Amino acid sequence: MSLRAHISILLLALLTLGFILQLVRRHRLKAKYSVLWVSLGLGLAILASAPMLLERFSDLVGIKTPAFTFLLMAITFLLVLALHFSWELSRLEDRTRALAEECALLRERVERAAPEREAETLLRSAGNGTTDHEHLVGDERRAETPERPREPQQGGTAGAQQAP
Repeated sequence: MSLRAHISILLLALLTLGFILQLVRRHRLKAKYSVLWVSLGLGLAILASAPMLLERFSDLVGIKTPAFTFLLMAITFLLVLALHFSWELSRLEDRTRALAEECALLRERVERAAPEREAETLLRSAGNGTTDHEHLVGDERRAETPERPREPQQGGTAGAQQAP
């Protein structure tokens, strides 16, 4: 490879590293993925700055052409990356399924509790002498603040007049 090609590859590797660091800084790329990409960028920068390393590695593993060694390393990297993303996708699918099941159970529990609450509210309103409108307004207020049940009001509501 010529000196011009090595300088171009080194420049490309440094630009890639800068881009990866910008993505991490702007929170567009999670840190756990950035380690993988930064190590790839550093590896490319090292190979670009010291081309004899690739030739020596090629001789060590018995490959005649350093370009083929580089291609083999790139394919290996992509296979490892695909395996990692497949593992991550499987893990996320399991979590999504578990969350969907939990959501369905909670929905069923809420739907089962709704008729009981309606009957309880009707019994309370019948005992207090409130109208259907006051009953509905009370339910709406209770739905807005589910953490604290609303006590029945003594003497009617603020907007309603009591019959003599």
